[in-house]
Amino acid sequence: MDFSDYRIEEDGLVFCEPCLDFAFFSDAEISKAEPPDILAPYRVFLEHFGARVGYCRTDGDQMHAKRITEADLEKPALWLADPKKRARTELQMELRTGKSRDEWRAPCLDFNQLKREPQNTYARASIPLEDYAQWGLDGVLDYLSRSLEGFPLTTGYVGYSFAWNMAKPRVEDAVEPFFHRWLQRHPGILSNDAGSQARLSHLGLTDLGWITLLGPDYAARMGGVDGLSKALAHVPEAVVSALGDGVAIRIGDQPRLGDLVAGDTLPEYQAVGRVLAPLRNRDSLQRGLVIHGLYDRYSNTLQSRWIDRFFPG
Repeated sequence: MDFSDYRIEEDGLVFCEPCLDFAFFSDAEISKAEPPDILAPYRVFLEHFGARVGYCRTDGDQMHAKRITEADLEKPALWLADPKKRARTELQMELRTGKSRDEWRAPCLDFNQLKREPQNTYARASIPLEDYAQWGLDGVLDYLSRSLEGFPLTTGYVGYSFAWNMAKPRVEDAVEPFFHRWLQRHPGILSNDAGSQARLSHLGLTDLGWITLLGPDYAARMGGVDGLSKALAHVPEAVVSALGDGVAIRIGDQPRLGDLVAGDTLPEYQAVGRVLAPLRNRDSLQRGLVIHGLYDRYSNTLQSRWIDRFFPG
């Protein structure tokens, strides 16, 4: 089965569809002082897909999406430019494609700057597989580099995941049985809730993707491009390159799903995971992540296995 077939539709409403995800995490402090440019992923997404997205949710309104207006699209820049707003309020913006307010289809963007202690910012851009097929590797790398120009990256990744409306209980009930099967079968599918990862991203690397991103602090801990190139010399599929002040580690020329039923455990991903394991805070991930379809408040066994699928337990 091709990943593009992993789509769930009910009564004419698309509940879930596969996509290529770009997830960027930052722990930069946003206050009254001159802020870093956290909006680069937002601007680049709009440059590519602004004409296609039709609905948004802003300011933490978890129940009701509305049709996008120009005023909505201007809110992030106005917020970042206002020292008082930056110091007092959070920035929450979700852009989505769909034929109604209840659909959350790719291309879509989930962008949040949260004032929890410590603060965290994350952007999750979900790109339709059709666009990825047209872009190819060069298009992905161009989108990635432009999205991170000036962005104070901690960690991040690029790889296969799903666009879905997790704010709707009806949707969550419908998709979780599928996630339960798909995530256990295909180790190459990344988290279906980057927001859960964002809350822990200040503590360490949250996951490993087709492309894994390390900001300057984490890259330095691994010896930068030269140190990682030497450490990963035994993995011929791994390509290490500079990305701004950080590092990108790419495994092959395209993302892979893997298939545990067929015995494909993605051993090259596991080899990279063994090298990057010192950057993880495994205990925090085991306690704090929520992976829809695998999370069980009474037993964390399935989710625990998924969290460790590329890393030593």
